[in-house]
Amino acid sequence: MVKRIICITVATFCTVGIFLAVRTLTVRAQRPSRKPFTAFMVRGATRPGEMQPANQWNYSFSAFSNGSSVEISRRQMPDGNLVQVKYAVDILGGKRFVADPSTNSTTTWRIPDRLLQHFSSLREYGDDCTANPSAPHSNLLGYDVVEVKRDWQQPQRISATKWEAPALGCFALRQEINITMADGSMWKNFHEPLIVIEGEPAASLLELPSGYVERTPSQVGAEFARKYGQKAFNDNVGPTFDHGYELAR
Repeated sequence: MVKRIICITVATFCTVGIFLAVRTLTVRAQRPSRKPFTAFMVRGATRPGEMQPANQWNYSFSAFSNGSSVEISRRQMPDGNLVQVKYAVDILGGKRFVADPSTNSTTTWRIPDRLLQHFSSLREYGDDCTANPSAPHSNLLGYDVVEVKRDWQQPQRISATKWEAPALGCFALRQEINITMADGSMWKNFHEPLIVIEGEPAASLLELPSGYVERTPSQVGAEFARKYGQKAFNDNVGPTFDHGYELAR
């Protein structure tokens, strides 16, 4: 999982794994804000032993008042072209999907009723964003933010610190994720917005692109390999993605 998080430029479809995995890191921050907005974000990854991010990527995150969300990330393909990959959580449609223009593919998962309720529920800790009444507050982009920390093994040790804005439904205006490997080396990742614009995003963001083909993760990988002459992910990853895909269909 770690390589899927820190090596997202290796292959476009690795971002599907990130889309599924990162939801577990940020789902509470992405619960419906009831105040819709779009954040233009930057994320970066710093390799072990280095001080500055080796890579940085720009993306946008749009939050709808009904709890839906859309993330659009720019990816550079092996042929040098830039594409915009869309990751959507459609509450009204009961689905989430990835639209990948590099292979003209969509990969769609049904959201089970229990998760629909989870996505569309109110914030877990109300206006405080945390159960810790002494959590430190600061200011980012003109918003009051509260510092929230989490640690867990998966199996690597992962430590996440987020500065969440209560006014934006506890959306994180800064997020730092440190992943400690078995040998003690650490990968550092960060996410933060450059600007936040309040207002309901365009409903068209939640539409599936016309002319795209619905494909399983393995089929997307095969199409990527056919088109670009290189694998999108390791051979053992595809079946794992496919299993989750079939369960959610």
